Amino acid sequence: MELVPKIDAVQTYKNVSNFFKDDLEKIVLMSGSRMVDLSSPSFEENYGSSEANGIETKLINGLDAQNVVKSVHDALYHGVDPVSQKILIGLYINHQRWVDIQPLVYREHTSFATYRKRALLTFAYSFEGWQIKNHCDKVIKLLAYVPCTD
Repeated sequence: MELVPKIDAVQTYKNVSNFFKDDLEKIVLMSGSRMVDLSSPSFEENYGSSEANGIETKLINGLDAQNVVKSVHDALYHGVDPVSQKILIGLYINHQRWVDIQPLVYREHTSFATYRKRALLTFAYSFEGWQIKNHCDKVIKLLAYVPCTD
């Protein structure tokens, strides 16, 4: 029995990258925040100001935008290591080029891709956990699993 199922790393990398590139900004805007807010470690939002406000921020498919954004922030600042944090915020939040981020994390050109993949994978694990902790209506699953072959 496996405690943690095997991950399809390649598909997980794609899922996380697509989430950051295609979905995150829309969710951030629907939550009433800005992408630049995610690059601040002191990001704090009033998530429960009123019942009406909570209803307004629900996405059509049942996602609670504010809790998803809080989960992204928590995963970035409390769930991944400092190198992964710099890579993810630099590439996906600040839209910097990898050649501009590389010196910030003191990694060789040849190893940066490995650290980027590690950042994507650790974010996927952390983000799922933070969504549960932050009571998201529907958990966005970024982890892809290898099918069981019993």
